[in-house]
Amino acid sequence: MVKKLLAGTIVLVILGGSTTAVMAGQVEADSKKIDNPNVEEEAVKKGFEVVTPDRDITTNNGNIVLEFVAPEGTKVNIQVFFNTSLVQNKENFVSSHDPIDIEIGALQRGWAALELRRGLSKIEILATLKDGTQESVVRYVTVRNQEELKKHIEDAIKDIPNTSSSKVIKNITNSGSSRP
Repeated sequence: MVKKLLAGTIVLVILGGSTTAVMAGQVEADSKKIDNPNVEEEAVKKGFEVVTPDRDITTNNGNIVLEFVAPEGTKVNIQVFFNTSLVQNKENFVSSHDPIDIEIGALQRGWAALELRRGLSKIEILATLKDGTQESVVRYVTVRNQEELKKHIEDAIKDIPNTSSSKVIKNITNSGSSRP
């Protein structure tokens, strides 16, 4: 009984001592501010970046959400083009939507929901930062039905003996994207 009481007391002293050690530091009113200039510089230097999709993709869902990060006050213009060419490796892009204009606010993030047709689509994203510099990003999105995706992956797997392993992995991870 005495051993249990002693063990319980030791555990409580250890727990109580660790919380008091954390609370023992002096807290100033301004300590909640981050006075590290590197944090602000990093955010300003970062510029414009497309988070999603991070590369050219192939999907079976025609509804995609673009997510991008940029400094506050950046104006983003998004244009979507659809490939109307019937020839396999030829591209003839025409505008499929009206341009979308977004201004980045205090969260320094932006989103845009797009509905794409089946086939190859080209998304051009043009960001104009506060200082007037422009950055452009282009993403190609191929929308296919599940049977087409399944057939393409099966064909890629059949070609494994004839191609290098890195090329096969790249083809499978790109899910059939015809872009390099």
